[in-house]
Amino acid sequence: MIEVMQLINDIEQLTTALEKRRPVLIYFSGEGCSVCQAHKPKIATAIADNFSRFEIYQVKADYHREIASQFMVFSIPTILVYFDNKLSGPIKF
Repeated sequence: MIEVMQLINDIEQLTTALEKRRPVLIYFSGEGCSVCQAHKPKIATAIADNFSRFEIYQVKADYHREIASQFMVFSIPTILVYFDNKLSGPIKF
């Protein structure tokens, strides 16, 4: 399977993605989070198959805590969905 989620390593990457004003899904996960690892391929496939206009990004919150805290993500997995650079709503598991 082609890697659908782009890995985010700094806040500038994410800011640039949001400024494009395309639908964006940000998946906050953790390296040691088994639930995160189990959900990742399912989410990536579902979005790619049904919502082709979405850009999908992953933030490993355990490595990039400053990004997670800036987006007020305090538990993982968390999904944030943006339309026109506006938060639609967090999806918590």
